[in-house]
Amino acid sequence: MRRAKRALITVLTLVSLLVAACSSGGSKAPSGLPGDAAGAPRAGGTLVVGSHAAHKSLAPYHWSSSADLLPINLIHEGLVTFVEGYKVVPRLALTWETSQDGLTWTFHLRQGVKWHDGVEFTADDVKFSLELYKNPTTKAKQMADFQAIKEVQVKDKYTAVVILSEPYAPFLRKVASQGMLPKHYHEKLTPEEYERKPIGTGPYKLQEWAPNQYVKLVANPDYWDGKPQFDAIENREIPEVATRMLALRSGEIQLDNWYPPPEEVAKFKADKNFQVTTEQTLGTMVLNLNNTNPILKDKRVRQAIAMGIDRQAIIRDLWKGLGVLANGPVPPAMEWYNPNVKSYPYDPEAAKKLLEEAGWKPGPDGVRVNGEGKRLAFTTLVIQGDEDRGQIAVTAQQWLKQVGIEMKIERNESGMLIDRVWKTRQFDAALYTWTLGGFSGDPDVAPQWSCNGTDNQALYCDPAMDKLIADGAREMDWEKRKAIYGRIQEKLAEDLPMIFLMQPLMPHVASAKIAGIKDGNFNTIEVLYKAWFKE
Repeated sequence: MRRAKRALITVLTLVSLLVAACSSGGSKAPSGLPGDAAGAPRAGGTLVVGSHAAHKSLAPYHWSSSADLLPINLIHEGLVTFVEGYKVVPRLALTWETSQDGLTWTFHLRQGVKWHDGVEFTADDVKFSLELYKNPTTKAKQMADFQAIKEVQVKDKYTAVVILSEPYAPFLRKVASQGMLPKHYHEKLTPEEYERKPIGTGPYKLQEWAPNQYVKLVANPDYWDGKPQFDAIENREIPEVATRMLALRSGEIQLDNWYPPPEEVAKFKADKNFQVTTEQTLGTMVLNLNNTNPILKDKRVRQAIAMGIDRQAIIRDLWKGLGVLANGPVPPAMEWYNPNVKSYPYDPEAAKKLLEEAGWKPGPDGVRVNGEGKRLAFTTLVIQGDEDRGQIAVTAQQWLKQVGIEMKIERNESGMLIDRVWKTRQFDAALYTWTLGGFSGDPDVAPQWSCNGTDNQALYCDPAMDKLIADGAREMDWEKRKAIYGRIQEKLAEDLPMIFLMQPLMPHVASAKIAGIKDGNFNTIEVLYKAWFKE
């Protein structure tokens, strides 16, 4: 799973395999794709993508996993978007400028862009969209990112001016990149109604949503950047990983939108009928811990859990090397990564010592108890059908048993796990992959680590962290800002609100008949329409 925004995570987080190819003009050729090597683009056909999770919402403010993000990002577009390396490039805004004090942003819109119902996209839609994201009644996942907006002005039909109450460094990446919404259409619906029947300006339109089966999109023939190559894209829900692998081999799907089992990757690489690309995502595989749980709220217990799990062995033996050790939520590939943070190497004896200091003594059955006779036991949620993370949980369970911690495992359908972690908060721990800061290439972590963060999965709260996060959001100088986020990483490594296991390398398996995919380190799934079938 990903945050999303990323995230996700990552989203969320999330996934990436295709060449970023967003032009600022109206070119109809697939920009940046290896056309010479793969042959000329050929339009037509239906691309079927296998998804690991059920669709919950197609509104860009209510997404729940990468299953939702794929259709959302093909239907909707932001004022800006990103290319490889998280470079900001134009999308619905051709150009923009900001005032010297960072309080006023002026966007000059692309003219002639049409919503899927034929109505023209204008500055009124920009004002409506930004205000909708900010409105608490919308309950947008990204609401916190929009709170610095003081006013949105419509200067003319194609010019929108956004005035902030204070400088907000992540504005361009985290606000201007969000999907625009049609004022004339959306204002007649509630956000919950829009979730099921969205329209956008993007390359694909929603044709059909069969709950618990698939979402099917059809090409937008009037798309401003040229008609998409595929006639249709179907995102099919196949939560069982073994079934998804069979679907790939049979040709039922042509692309897997989630992690294949590590042992399967080598098999697909050796098969000429498939291509495997690898990407360094912003996501982190974590054992998320509920910091309000009486057992887990003591950071010494959390630190002992970290030292009781052999994370290097997980990467080496279970993940077949497809990951890098994580000591925080920021991957080493990102420029604001701080390598000088506290780490927790596998050390069962040190873990036992910490637990002793925290008042947990060995019980008669080997499970530690405190002075009140309470057992050091908690339950970890894993996604049903996600056998790879399930195996990690089983292995970690055995390691933790050796230091006197009882970790039970409970498997939930992905939607239920999401509800329990993000909505009802009825969980002790959960094991998954998510983007925990750095969404859209910006280091802001307010949603994940501030006391009132909308994506605060660990229910972690520290006023000192809130101040650091606020300082980082206001600081417009990049070097000073980078130093603030370095301190944030140091504090997260010390407080350890969740166990950072690793930053996975995302292998994507696709049919060899698809042209235009490559290795990378960027989420470009939204430009899937730029790829095509070779034959």
